[in-house]
Amino acid sequence: MGQQIIKQPNGKYCVFSSNIDNLIAYDCDRAEIIGMRVAAYTEEVVKTVTSVCDKLDEGKNAYSQWTMSYEEMLDTVKYVHGQKGVDELLKDMED
Repeated sequence: MGQQIIKQPNGKYCVFSSNIDNLIAYDCDRAEIIGMRVAAYTEEVVKTVTSVCDKLDEGKNAYSQWTMSYEEMLDTVKYVHGQKGVDELLKDMED
């Protein structure tokens, strides 16, 4: 999504999309553009998290060959932080 914020002569801002070579918003203040971007990023995050969780729920590898099981994750924490790190993690997860 190629977008560029451009300042208009009236001091407001417009947003130009290089995907459609046209404006997608005009006469905006900063807060309005921030709101548009937050909404777009939120939508993308929801799609990504939903896709990953759906794959995991189906028993599929969400991250190709890098998908870790719960046990592999604990082994990694133990390798890096020792058994104390695992114990602290498990205790935090119980709370």
